Amino acid sequence: MWSVHGAPYSDPEGDLNLKDLLKEFDGVKPARIAETKLKALTVPQLQRMVRYAARSCHNWPQRDGLTRNDMWSLNLYDLAKWLILPLTKPHKCSMVELFVRGDQPAVYFVSHWWGERIIEMLYCLVSHSESRNLKRDSGYWVCAYANNQWTLDNELSSNPETSSFYLAMTDERCRGVLVVLDPEATAFTRIWCAFEEFVALDITDALCRCGSTRPWSLDVVTFFKGEGTLLTQDTTVKDCTDHKPQLAKSTREARFPMQVLGHGLKLDLATAQATSKDDEIRVNEWMERKGGTKVANHRLRAVFAILAWRQCLTSNAEGSSDVEKLKLGSILRSDESLKVLRLDLSFLWLLQDRDVEALADGIPMSSLESVWLGFEWCTQLTNQAVVALGHKLRGASQLRDLHVSFFECTGIMGQAAAEFFYEICFSKKHLEVLMICFPQTMGDGDILKIVEALTQQPGLQDALLKELKLSFRGCEGMTDRAIEHFITWQPPQTMSSLKLCFAGCRLSAASLDSLSEWLARSLTSKTRSHLTVCLNFQQCLRIEEQAFHHLKDSLSKIPSLNFTLETPYFSDDGGGTVASTSSKHRIKQLSDKGLNLSALPRV
Repeated sequence: MWSVHGAPYSDPEGDLNLKDLLKEFDGVKPARIAETKLKALTVPQLQRMVRYAARSCHNWPQRDGLTRNDMWSLNLYDLAKWLILPLTKPHKCSMVELFVRGDQPAVYFVSHWWGERIIEMLYCLVSHSESRNLKRDSGYWVCAYANNQWTLDNELSSNPETSSFYLAMTDERCRGVLVVLDPEATAFTRIWCAFEEFVALDITDALCRCGSTRPWSLDVVTFFKGEGTLLTQDTTVKDCTDHKPQLAKSTREARFPMQVLGHGLKLDLATAQATSKDDEIRVNEWMERKGGTKVANHRLRAVFAILAWRQCLTSNAEGSSDVEKLKLGSILRSDESLKVLRLDLSFLWLLQDRDVEALADGIPMSSLESVWLGFEWCTQLTNQAVVALGHKLRGASQLRDLHVSFFECTGIMGQAAAEFFYEICFSKKHLEVLMICFPQTMGDGDILKIVEALTQQPGLQDALLKELKLSFRGCEGMTDRAIEHFITWQPPQTMSSLKLCFAGCRLSAASLDSLSEWLARSLTSKTRSHLTVCLNFQQCLRIEEQAFHHLKDSLSKIPSLNFTLETPYFSDDGGGTVASTSSKHRIKQLSDKGLNLSALPRV
């Protein structure tokens, strides 16, 4: 290979560069792939290109023709000139086609700009792949490698919706968009990146409207301090290997630089530009037809506001909050089309009532359909916080699912938590899924307010409530009387799943009998098909083992009932689980985590 001390190469198609290429890639033949959306690149394939570039880039001059490239200056413009174009020219194919044997669909679409360093992009993709626990053959769709650089007019098209970008993102096998940002967030100033973010939001809306369970996420990654640092809207597979997934997610995201987040809060797609003026005009016209860049700006800024919220509270625990300085509440409130809000503030031990009030004030209610809020172990919160949040969520009349956790929020009294539940049940005729994890301060009398909300709140009676999950874990003030109050409620015919956690409550065997009789009564209706019930009695040591066996036998006799029973006793493997002889029923001891937000669904 040409010595780094000699003169740099002058021509990408000259003998010296072609000799290097032939030595590395001799004998490669393209696998002709008809659809560009199926030309994704795996991380090992990208690593091969980067390794070659690392050995060769010292011979490639930068644009001035004099300064040598190195791995910390080499970008896609350089790689296209010295590797992609000369290597693909004889075959007039895309770069990916030289590395694969057949179709390679995208698991994630990568939104980026060509000026970022290729070594940094590699670090970012490796970090993302590890966090999402993707297989080695999982494909990332990157335009520079997927598009045939010799027939770009065919790839881009006059209609953005027939472009290779759009088709790759909307392919049903694609799980989401990964936005790769440099310190200046340059991608937000490029028209095709603006288009990609716009489409990502469009897909999010479409999946939300149809209630799809298809995995979909908008992830953001940047290279910082020698590694790719990742922001996600949900907990990743790697996060969930930790005992406390939410805390693992927060620790991971705390490394993301605030400078880059700040660019996301101020992005303006209307100012995005393209190398081709025609592309710029076409994409802008398309975005205007889809609602305009103003709406898209509000939506994308809101995404970054939500992603930045926790970090702002963590970095400035005292005095004036960065939430106020960056006007996160105002940014979030401006997104009147917001349908999904996920924010986990768990384990922020210094979180104050004023922080929750600021969040509540910033939540736009008009279009909100799904809310996931976590406040676990926020021990400084008091009744004031839940009053503000409950009052705000009362007005979210379009909600379809609502998940809130106050586990270990010992400063919130049971009466206030019950009032919160009553408030959020108001006028929720569209509600299908409701999950609340109450603080340990709940007592027998507080259950009456919950039953009142379930049976009397206007709107909720007309709702198609399918899933109800209530956790009273560690509520030592709850006794058999609480169960007596609760079973005065009758589950609606629409309900298919009921999960009740009484772990650590001061219950006796009488409560087990009451619940069994109640479930038998609830399932006598011929109009009900099946009901899946999970009853958690972990740490209920006042109840003897025999009583749980009796409960199992009683539940097994109830027609149309599938159940899971969690107890502190039995085990078929020494780990605390018992399986019944019927495949329809099972008794299972789960890990002592309570109902939490560790398995948030992707949008």
